[in-house]
Amino acid sequence: MLQFLLFLHTLGAIAVGFYLILPFLANRLKGSSGETLKGYAKGLYLGNRISQWILVPQFLTGGYLISATGGGYSVPWMIVVVVLFVIVGAMSGMIGAPLRRISNGISNGDAASRDAGKVQTFAVIGFVVLLAEIVLMYYRDLI
Repeated sequence: MLQFLLFLHTLGAIAVGFYLILPFLANRLKGSSGETLKGYAKGLYLGNRISQWILVPQFLTGGYLISATGGGYSVPWMIVVVVLFVIVGAMSGMIGAPLRRISNGISNGDAASRDAGKVQTFAVIGFVVLLAEIVLMYYRDLI
């Protein structure tokens, strides 16, 4: 059972890796306009939604793996990892609204440019936080 959950957790980590490439993908939003911008934003929105849903089993399998392995994790490490995970989830939620406005054509011109800037900013924050979390997962003894 533990091996299967570790496998699921690893698959989920690969899917959540979407947030590691999102800043580079979101950068293209600024150079697009019209239907191209809408279609591209729709694709990013779909990728974001899928990754958001994958965050739920990631949290559950990660929590189970921590409790099932029987220790070796310090309380500060667990607190920092959960807080970073929540920040990644928050950034993914804040990325969704501007992408939805762009893909539905609600924001045009300057508003679309502002929304693209928001997506870029939140994506970079999510990238940095997720990268920090990956480092902490690999190097558990840092905290």
